[in-house]
Amino acid sequence: MDVNQVLAGTLSTDAATRQSAEQQLLHAAEVDFATYLTTLAGELANEAASPTVRIAAGIALKNAFTFRELDRLREVQGRWVHQLGPEVKKTVKELALKTLKSNDARAGQSAAQLIAAIAAIELPRNEWPELMDTLVKNVNSGSDHMKQASLTTIGFICESDEPELRDSLSAHSNAILTAVVQGARREETNPDVRNAALTALGDAMEFVRSNFENDGERNYIMQVVCEATQAKIRGYKAVLLAA
Repeated sequence: MDVNQVLAGTLSTDAATRQSAEQQLLHAAEVDFATYLTTLAGELANEAASPTVRIAAGIALKNAFTFRELDRLREVQGRWVHQLGPEVKKTVKELALKTLKSNDARAGQSAAQLIAAIAAIELPRNEWPELMDTLVKNVNSGSDHMKQASLTTIGFICESDEPELRDSLSAHSNAILTAVVQGARREETNPDVRNAALTALGDAMEFVRSNFENDGERNYIMQVVCEATQAKIRGYKAVLLAA
């Protein structure tokens, strides 16, 4: 299978080409899930790949972990847990994290969705313990694209409706709050980064409410939000609605 050709085919305007490509991807996922994920994650992370291929890889990866039927979702989550070896999981996660720094914002967003899907599986199992610290580091010292994509990742994780994941996130409240406040401060000169931070804070309010019980922390957070309103940063509305 020529993966680039197949991925491009999934976005074809020709219905027959598109259906054939989609069937080839479904077959590849069923036959060898590990190779399927590593190949797609590799194309998503590949800065030399065409934007079309990267978009298609991102969509396919999202579809691999997104199901309306709970039984089907649990099945694919079980495949990740039980069928994939540690090295395969490590490779997929590293490629996804690498893609967060991409200059292609769409690739970065697809990586954020993939990371959130894996986090929904691993964080409740006390796996991938370094994830949140990595995202905090990205926001603290990464490029603007990496900061924005990392904050988007945090938002996706926090807005998940997976009960096990939501139960596990309170243990990461300090890391979440550190990242979003770092990104939302007035010292951050990129408005897209500040918007992503405030949007993530709105998604994370349920998990950082204990921090609001501390007067000093609450006052500082609200100061950051108020400064964002003055700077007309869009995401502040999400925080005010959630507060």
